[in-house]
Amino acid sequence: MEPRKAKEKKERNIPGQIQQLRKKIDQTDRKLLHLLYIRFNTVEEIACLKREIGIPVLQRGRWQELLKDRVQLAQGELRLNPEFTRKLFTLIHQEALRIQRQIVKRSCKRNRSI
Repeated sequence: MEPRKAKEKKERNIPGQIQQLRKKIDQTDRKLLHLLYIRFNTVEEIACLKREIGIPVLQRGRWQELLKDRVQLAQGELRLNPEFTRKLFTLIHQEALRIQRQIVKRSCKRNRSI
């Protein structure tokens, strides 16, 4: 095949390749959301237990340990940007605190919809 024709064929395949990769991103996004759903349901269970035994919602030591661990994992083994990881887990933690504070104010319900 001539170099010019090979280049044209390759360029025509790019949209198909992009579509395949976008589908992969869509699937990954759905998995991420599902994992967040599971995580926040677990947060609710923890909040119920904290409520029952009188433990404060925010436990700074646990939060600092978690953040340090996730940032180390991200920048080490996974080679992700540590600042992005910090921001992401800070946002997740803020939502977890919001959920726990709501639960502490009311009765506990298992398997809530988020």
